Amino acid sequence: MRRIHMTPLRWMPRARHEGFLESYRSQNRLARKIGLPLLKATYLFLIAMFSLQVTYLIAVKMFESGWLTPPQLESRRLTD
Repeated sequence: MRRIHMTPLRWMPRARHEGFLESYRSQNRLARKIGLPLLKATYLFLIAMFSLQVTYLIAVKMFESGWLTPPQLESRRLTD
């Protein structure tokens, strides 16, 4: 990847090399400062949403198969 990033450096005149390298370094700093935490947060959000969907589907399947039953409130009420 670095070789691909540095390819334009071969084509430009020597006078612009210094500016290009400084621009390249600042872009990398910005990407590491903002991009990596954003990417980590996105992956964490994706994993959290996937796990919530799987949990919901498991609960629905358990309810449909009879493993989970709603409580019967009428039979547990105290009489006055």
